[in-house]
Amino acid sequence: MIGIILLLTAVICLLSLLIALIYVRQTEIRLTDKSVDLGDVLPIQTITEDAIINGNGDITVGYRLFLPEVFTLSENDAQYIHERLEALFKMLPAGTVVHQQAFYYKGEYHNTEYSTNALVSENNRHFEGKEILNSYTNLYVTFTNGKRNGKIRKNASGTSLMRKLHYPFKQPFKDYRERLSEMEAFLLNFENGLASIQQFEIRKMNSQELNNAIYDYINLSYETPTDDATLKTVNPMAINQNGDMKIGQQFVAMLSLTNEGEHLHELVVPHTGKSKSYGGQIEVPDSIKSKCSMLYPVGLGLPFDHIVNVVIEITDPDATVTAIGAEKDALNYITNFYPPASEKQREQEAFCNEITKFDYQTAYTAFNVIVNDTDKTTLMRKIALVQQGYSFMNQSSCYVENAE
Repeated sequence: MIGIILLLTAVICLLSLLIALIYVRQTEIRLTDKSVDLGDVLPIQTITEDAIINGNGDITVGYRLFLPEVFTLSENDAQYIHERLEALFKMLPAGTVVHQQAFYYKGEYHNTEYSTNALVSENNRHFEGKEILNSYTNLYVTFTNGKRNGKIRKNASGTSLMRKLHYPFKQPFKDYRERLSEMEAFLLNFENGLASIQQFEIRKMNSQELNNAIYDYINLSYETPTDDATLKTVNPMAINQNGDMKIGQQFVAMLSLTNEGEHLHELVVPHTGKSKSYGGQIEVPDSIKSKCSMLYPVGLGLPFDHIVNVVIEITDPDATVTAIGAEKDALNYITNFYPPASEKQREQEAFCNEITKFDYQTAYTAFNVIVNDTDKTTLMRKIALVQQGYSFMNQSSCYVENAE
């Protein structure tokens, strides 16, 4: 009798375990037996001589970018910065990729400075311990291997960072020292140009800082930047059947810009959603009279941890005009029975004329916001606020990317 009871107990335990395993497999697919090493799909082959070397020959250098305090720039200051950056980008060779990565994360305000000024002391006491949004910015400049020759491309899959390639070798790109030497003049001009902007400060990242920055980004630990990534391990990544992506315990979502507002404004009086709708303690004014960047609603205007990526790839204007011209000619066959084709041809011709007339620098641009949270419901609320932030960018629209 005891033997039968023990047997039944064992069977029940096994069934319970089987049901639990089935439930886990239905809700989340763990990267176990089918897992791949991150190094097998990440194009980075090595970080050396203060540069990131990709397996296909792309070479990246990084900078810490120290920006002015929010709302401290006059219109003339902002216009000056815009013109200086525009001139700097024109100096870069076609195929260069400039990537600004801004990290925003929650923290508490602390001020240990003593002041005899009664007003300053009272302000310090008032704000002490309040929840605030911290921010820091990394800037990366990538010099591609020259095989694209500045040609425009239709999507982001042309960069090695987006290709799922298995590099059969572990040695770095063999000609990287020669490439670094070729890049030196461009980098020197770019660094001097950035440093000459009075409101900016820059500091080039060394190899260890580059390694730490990559770890913090991939691991979603940007709110607590690591001092030595070589002692850390990246959290496992998983995707469930609903297409939700997780890094460690964090659910992740990316919202990419799909359509800019019809009228672009360099300086606007920003409008943000009610920060209290998120439920946090950070106070974000919803109506600010001071003019600032058009991107403010998805930057400091979002009262929670997030990352903002701005990627600009310099393209060759002549190659751009040629490619658009060829696309315009290809539409000749359908213009007679498809009116939208004629309208597109007129837009293409106007665009090419503008480039030629005003000597504009052409570029491929991508923009996205990354949010993460341990709770799926809270993440959905964050996604809704990011979508609202895009709409405040002069009615821009975005797309919530899938797991792929």
